[in-house]
Amino acid sequence: VSTQSTWQGIMQEYDNVKGTLKRLSEKWKSRKEAQGPEDIVHDEMMNVLKVNDLAQFKKMMSSSPQDLKGLINKANKDGQTLLHVAAKKGYDDFVKYLLSLGADCRAKDLLGRTPQKLASSLKNRSTEKILEEYERFGVLIIPKS
Repeated sequence: VSTQSTWQGIMQEYDNVKGTLKRLSEKWKSRKEAQGPEDIVHDEMMNVLKVNDLAQFKKMMSSSPQDLKGLINKANKDGQTLLHVAAKKGYDDFVKYLLSLGADCRAKDLLGRTPQKLASSLKNRSTEKILEEYERFGVLIIPKS
């Protein structure tokens, strides 16, 4: 194999990868442009949750509770709701708050997992217990301190 043919092969592969990246970038850009205001707000809610900033989340909710409450059970591209993400991360205070807002503890993601099953599989025991009790009794059980 000549050096020239090797370089030609490398350059052809580079062009293929470059073209694929360009197409993916254009697809991502058009997807972002196609997002409505509701999607943008939901993404922001997810971002605040992912950094475990419950105070900021509550502030967002208090600014427009009726509009945002409808987004509590909206799923992301993986079929996960805010409650799934909070359960996955083991954010107990977020889980309790989302349940108090009417989050659906029986919602299933694209893999068929409820928030409780997700918490269980990731060994988030306290979160799992909160969700288990909520599912069983339909109310948050908060022990007296």
